[in-house]
Amino acid sequence: MLSELLNKKHTKNFWVYDADKNGYVDKADLERCALNLALLRGLEPGMPEFEDISAKYAAIWQKFWQPADLNGDGKVELEEYLTVAEKSIANFPNSAELQEAHDAKASIIFSILDTDSNGTISLAEYKEFCKAVQLDEDIAEVAFAKLNQNGDGVISSEEYLERSKEFHTSDDPNTPGNWLYGSYE
Repeated sequence: MLSELLNKKHTKNFWVYDADKNGYVDKADLERCALNLALLRGLEPGMPEFEDISAKYAAIWQKFWQPADLNGDGKVELEEYLTVAEKSIANFPNSAELQEAHDAKASIIFSILDTDSNGTISLAEYKEFCKAVQLDEDIAEVAFAKLNQNGDGVISSEEYLERSKEFHTSDDPNTPGNWLYGSYE
């Protein structure tokens, strides 16, 4: 069973991706996230950058959300997601496959956030992502500061991978990765 903290964080993660807030995550939710972000960036269908974002969100659906569709109905309900999260977390420390899968997902998300492809995420890029996935923009600066542990004003890919791993697997209430999607409370 997930601890109370991990349950809260994974529930927050679920609601971030349930873009239309209908109680489940499906392919359309990931397409909506991609569209929101593309529109914020002034991109339109057919543009290479638009297609790149769409392809990355499609990969997130196929590789990470669709496998959590335990009953095969094309949508992932919170209970299904938490069941898969619990099994994954329990096996994570001893599974190179799960660690590689996490790193692959986090790398895709990092590349989505790194708008200018300079290998870092700026506060502006993080705020844009928060807006696209309907997170509280007011908390973005606080969350960004917690995620940027070395205080250099950007989040490197290494920092992002570590913060993502903390968010998804750590039971420590003080770990900076808890702020990956803003406050989980």
